Amino acid sequence: AFRIPENINFNINVVAGNVKYFDLNLKNVQSVIALKECQLSIDKLRADALGGGISLKGLYKCSDPSRPTASLGINLNNVSFAETFKSINVVKSLAPVFEKVQGQYSMTFDFKTDMDKYMNPLPGSITGNGLISSRNVKLSGLKVFDLITGTIKNESLKNLSAKDLNLKFGIENGKIKTSPFTLNFGQAKIKLEGSTGIDKTIDYVFDLSLPASMSY
Repeated sequence: AFRIPENINFNINVVAGNVKYFDLNLKNVQSVIALKECQLSIDKLRADALGGGISLKGLYKCSDPSRPTASLGINLNNVSFAETFKSINVVKSLAPVFEKVQGQYSMTFDFKTDMDKYMNPLPGSITGNGLISSRNVKLSGLKVFDLITGTIKNESLKNLSAKDLNLKFGIENGKIKTSPFTLNFGQAKIKLEGSTGIDKTIDYVFDLSLPASMSY
């Protein structure tokens, strides 16, 4: 991590065609960056990324270079689940289900995190809240639905499509906790709530409602 000298105080307007941050590629970047009192702030950042658009504001503090901290407010507009999983390592740890999801989504997310000396977020330190919305989501290859399919002897649950998804979530103690939400697919519904953790644990409760034509 880099330490910001105490005697630096300036603002800079940034315009860049391409910026790469680890596996995340940003295009058509515009932002205002300020250095003041050993802090770096990012304001009004706009860019094309993850198959859609991204905007954010944030604050970076580095009084201890071995343990910097950051707080961010992120807005994603019509981005890809698949591109998000591929490009952002913390998503692989906290939301591995993204690998199984097809479609586009939008999200608002405010969070704080500690980072290591290489400026990677430490998943266990992340705290925040957000909302994910999507007009059309497709899920496939989830073991829990394969188990349900085998139980009720109905193959239609192996590949799910859900419309008008609105999912509130919070992050604390290395876990993403979701408020109760409902997936509608055809005449069937699944209501879920629970959490996933960086240790790969999954703790969800679901209520499955099936029409008579899909029951066994």
